[in-house]
Amino acid sequence: MNEPVTSETYAAQLRRLAELTARVQEQQEEARSWYAQQCAAADHAVAESADEVTRAEHELVAARESQEQVNAEVAVLWQELN
Repeated sequence: MNEPVTSETYAAQLRRLAELTARVQEQQEEARSWYAQQCAAADHAVAESADEVTRAEHELVAARESQEQVNAEVAVLWQELN
């Protein structure tokens, strides 16, 4: 059956429980902090990627305009040669 627990053992167990509880709370806070940092880094990466996509879209528009201009110049030159 259950043996009686001395007050010293009980007090030691309570201290141990308090220590473990404090450690768990520290680890939980560390995990929350790590998660927040990961989310912030991911948000930053997404924003940078969105900026890169916007720049690429602008470059594409400029390239298409340049292509159209070159094609128009080629058409004029071709007509002059024929």
